[in-house]
Parts: sequence; C-alpha cells; structure tokens
Amino acid sequence: MALKTRFARDAQNRVCGTITSGYPDGSEAVRNRQGQLIGRVLRHQKIAKDNHNRIIAHSADSGFFFGFSSPSPEE
Repeated sequence: MALKTRFARDAQNRVCGTITSGYPDGSEAVRNRQGQLIGRVLRHQKIAKDNHNRIIAHSADSGFFFGFSSPSPEE
C-alpha cells in the first residue's frame, strides 16, 4: 500500500497543510504549512490526537486540525 498525500486548502484556495494517508494502521498524519506534524487521525477509532498523543476530538475528520471539514478519502 502506498502513501497518498493531499493538500488541505482554505476558502481562498491557499494551502494550509498536508494530510498523508495509507499507513498500515489506517491512520492519517496531518502536517501544517511548514511540514511540522500537528496530529494524527485514527479512522478506525474515530479520534484525532495532537502531536503529543493526546485525544483532542472524537472525530475521524482530518480537516478538524485546520478548522474546517475535509472531504472523505472516498470522494
């Protein structure tokens, strides 16, 4: 399985960060514009964790880290 990276964009179509999926455990890595890891989304557990591994939301939406909802990977 290959890793897939997609860009997260704001309402003005500016890049806010990246979301990398395809990890064996089903998680997604969320990075900010500077490339720093800001959190992970564990889709099978439907939770979002910050870069200190603390649960910050009971949501499997990686757009949560940027303050908006992102399209699901199936779209």
